[in-house]
Amino acid sequence: MKLNPLDQINLVTRSFLHGFYYLFSAPLRRHYFLLMLYQAFSFIVYIFVVYYIGSTITDFFSLSQWLVKHPSATDWLNHHVYVHHFVELFFYFLKFLLYINLFVLFFTPYRYLTVILMSPLLGGLAEKLYREKMGKEPKVKDLSNTALVGRSIKLSMGVFFTEFGLNLLLSLIRFFDVSFISYLISFFMMAYFTGFSYMDFGLELYGKSVKQTKDFVWDYKYIAVMVGLVYTSFLLFPIVGFLLAPLFGITLGVNSVINVEENVYKKILPNSR
Repeated sequence: MKLNPLDQINLVTRSFLHGFYYLFSAPLRRHYFLLMLYQAFSFIVYIFVVYYIGSTITDFFSLSQWLVKHPSATDWLNHHVYVHHFVELFFYFLKFLLYINLFVLFFTPYRYLTVILMSPLLGGLAEKLYREKMGKEPKVKDLSNTALVGRSIKLSMGVFFTEFGLNLLLSLIRFFDVSFISYLISFFMMAYFTGFSYMDFGLELYGKSVKQTKDFVWDYKYIAVMVGLVYTSFLLFPIVGFLLAPLFGITLGVNSVINVEENVYKKILPNSR
């Protein structure tokens, strides 16, 4: 029986509150700590990559190089100090915008790449979550790292190109959209696909195929969006938010899947239809 949209939203809200219990649970603490360490390392690498690309680009458009090529402009600016300061600030502002845009541009592939690389750790954590919550073994367990990475690559690549294609279409629409609705659609679309990625680790425990996973997530799309929104909300908090986002992403995604598959939602939401 499929849950209605409101029940799906309520289920994730309750799962979010229960998530704090799992974060401090002794059997799971080590896995969460390793996940946080890996996330910290990958995020630092990501920042350096963005900085390197941005620095390479700005080297071609630096103010100092432009002034060297235009000595007459240099003399004029030296006699107009305030204008010189304004031009410098303007170039720094453009540089800042470049770094922000690069950060946003590469964040989607970074998001999928981290899920793929962390899939052995996320898969193991999903099993631990199931045992901690249900007190029994999952239907599918002890998946090899190769199997987890292989499935994650297959699923993530398909989802990534779907999201990329839709974002490309929305980018074209933005030329004619003055209401910013396309930006709102992009935001919720990113939330949906993020929730999709984390819910898959819970669905693996039930032996769901890639097609069955896609069908399940579409049927419970509001759960996927809510999981993605929680993940995205943590990203609003610098550094700490980036470390905690995947922890809550995997906890909410797997916990929500278990609540649906094991009919736990009937206890959590007794009035659900």
